[in-house]
Amino acid sequence: MTASLVVDALETAGIPTVVVGNQRVPLRGLPRVVITRYERGKNFGEAGDVAEHQRIAAAAIDLLRNATAPALLDLGVRTLGAVTQSR
Repeated sequence: MTASLVVDALETAGIPTVVVGNQRVPLRGLPRVVITRYERGKNFGEAGDVAEHQRIAAAAIDLLRNATAPALLDLGVRTLGAVTQSR
């Protein structure tokens, strides 16, 4: 998986990352992940839905700032979930 290679290189260089995706299993094992339930290629929601884009981006930034261990944040579709351990 290309994302995991990029994440590993950045994290090894000391640059923290967060990945926004829509599939829980392939993203498992990455340090910080935000899961949405939108279809593939629309991880931030439908085109033009600025409020939803901002909500998902804000959740990703919050996870990046506050996660002290590997974490998965499941946003579902337009609903916020809780941060849970991914490993």
